[in-house]
Amino acid sequence: MSNMLSLLAYSKHVAMNTSNAGSVSWSRDKKTMYFRGRAIEITLFRAMIVDAIQRAADMLWRELMWVSEAADRFEVPLHPIVDDVTFTRRGISFISKK
Repeated sequence: MSNMLSLLAYSKHVAMNTSNAGSVSWSRDKKTMYFRGRAIEITLFRAMIVDAIQRAADMLWRELMWVSEAADRFEVPLHPIVDDVTFTRRGISFISKK
């Protein structure tokens, strides 16, 4: 047990006395991010995220909603739905309550 406490104290000492270099830095024009020395253009990074979201949405529609054509997709307006947490009657949903 004392050996474990000794190692824990030593590791805390090392962690507190060692500086960590930052992994991310930016170019002066803020259009390029450097991650561990590798340049990543922000426009390409954003395009990658948009593409990943679009592919995920397509996969969800195809696999979970069984809709293969984009024209057959639909939207549900969520802004008129109001959740009333004080409404506690069983068998009644806040979605269908008028």
